[in-house]
Amino acid sequence: MRLATKMFAASTLVILALVGVAAWSLRAVDHLVRAHRDITDQSFPALQLEVSLQEAVPRLLRLEARYLVLGDRAYGDLLKERAERAAADLERLDVLLRSTAEQKSYREAVVALATYQQHVNGERALLSRGKRALALRLSEGRARSAAERLDRALTELTEATSAEVSRAQAVARALERSTWTTVLVTLSGSLVVAIGVTGVVIFRLTRSVRRLSAATRQVADGNFRELTVETGDEIGELTHAFNRMAERLREVEALKQQFFSQISHEIRNPLTAIRSAAELLMKRGLQGRDAKERQWLASIDDSVNRLLSLVTRILDLNRLRAGVFPLERQPVAFDKVVARALDVLGAQAEQQGLLLEQTSTGANFVIMADEEGLTQVVLNLVGNAIKFTLPGGSVQVAMTDATTHIELVVRDTGSGIPAADLPKIFEPYHQAHRGRKGSGLGLAIVKELVGAHDGSIAVESEEGKGTCITVHLPRTATPS
Repeated sequence: MRLATKMFAASTLVILALVGVAAWSLRAVDHLVRAHRDITDQSFPALQLEVSLQEAVPRLLRLEARYLVLGDRAYGDLLKERAERAAADLERLDVLLRSTAEQKSYREAVVALATYQQHVNGERALLSRGKRALALRLSEGRARSAAERLDRALTELTEATSAEVSRAQAVARALERSTWTTVLVTLSGSLVVAIGVTGVVIFRLTRSVRRLSAATRQVADGNFRELTVETGDEIGELTHAFNRMAERLREVEALKQQFFSQISHEIRNPLTAIRSAAELLMKRGLQGRDAKERQWLASIDDSVNRLLSLVTRILDLNRLRAGVFPLERQPVAFDKVVARALDVLGAQAEQQGLLLEQTSTGANFVIMADEEGLTQVVLNLVGNAIKFTLPGGSVQVAMTDATTHIELVVRDTGSGIPAADLPKIFEPYHQAHRGRKGSGLGLAIVKELVGAHDGSIAVESEEGKGTCITVHLPRTATPS
């Protein structure tokens, strides 16, 4: 069966299950939404109005007292306005009430407020005729009684509405629980079959993809192993193509390694003879030669040395990648290795006007390692930092005793590495800064040497600000 057919069948089962659950869920959610809408649109606004009316009663009584004591008409007008506003709020409340208990308390509150307004109007009439004592007696008697009835009615109304809200919330919670239960039961039941059918397809598909992905990463790391073909679908065809690619890459890599090894040996032998001849000529015949000839001989010797160094680097890299580089592990004081390397590079840093600093944290820097290999790591890293740092900058070399391993950090204030080149800087023959002298093998050899010591290397860089390379080296070698 083709992969597309498998995926279509599995997807159809899942979609049908989800459509069924969605239809049932929408119906249940509609009931739940209506229940919550009733609470939100009716019960909560009713409670807000009731609380506001309850708070308005004491304010009305205070305004009434001030009006009667001071006899200020402004207080009387304000009292009338507040009472009319309370009556309007009470009228708005009518359409928000649903239960019988609420309606009963509401009618009592309406009667009490109307009675209170009537008595307040009587007080104003008495005050306008100068009968303050009668107005006070009316206020303390029938008006106060009406206000108290209003307050009691509003309190009972608030309690009735709160009870209605609690009942509605209980109904909504019960509906919500039943909705979730129904949805979950229906979803579980409908998906069990779909999951059972699609599980095998998905497992086999993802297993094949994972194996292919892992093999691809191994190919990127130089391990060209082939995969077993288990299916006859597109994944199987892709696996066949991958195996053909891996086989071809393995052949190309073998040819490349063989070519570099042979050509390096072939170049090294005549170069060694040329250097020996140049050195012999420089030792024996300098007195009889003019300055131009001596310069030519020196140039020949220098060029041969550079070519021999390049050939040696190529051979070292090939042996490191093949796992046959000779490492003589012995106790090595890494701090002394770093100090000697900095002594070698100090003159170059001083000549370029750079500040070369060394710091260390801890006391024990002895590790089991190949001293020559570690020296090459430090020389390459610090040499690169010096090479790409402008005059006036600095190169800092820091060591840390981290108990189980040694940490080496080389930080410079140089030109930095472009972000696009960061993932590739440890690849052979790759140079982040074009046009600079170098073979592009230094950092590749550093990475292989650090890996041969079971260590790790990481780089952080920001273009224009500098680069920081961190190396971790374990104290003891990992058993093979």
